[in-house]
Amino acid sequence: MAYLDNKSIIVDATLTKKGRELLAQNGNLNITSFALADDEIDYSLYDPNHPEGSNYNDFAIRNTPILEAFFDETQLMKYKLVTLNQGVTTIPVITLNVTSINIPYTFTGDSIISPLQPYQIL
Repeated sequence: MAYLDNKSIIVDATLTKKGRELLAQNGNLNITSFALADDEIDYSLYDPNHPEGSNYNDFAIRNTPILEAFFDETQLMKYKLVTLNQGVTTIPVITLNVTSINIPYTFTGDSIISPLQPYQIL
């Protein structure tokens, strides 16, 4: 999915290889969720001290060319957008030493993952 230009709100949604396979199997898709990413955005271009004022803090970001939609799911969505509580500045990473964790798709409760030994923040 990609915005085609910076002047209009047109969204170009493309199917991944898996999506095309599912469409070919039964002729339709029942899309129930989607994810957004901003892989092409370089947030280091944000300039809180822009000489033209605060309206121009993100000027360089807004004028960066936007990538066209990708078809290869291995080359996209490396930086998915998430919503975090205010003040949260880092995202924890959990690395597990198991081959699988099975949680039924119908499960609606909380899943708690607790370390067995003290962990180290890198």
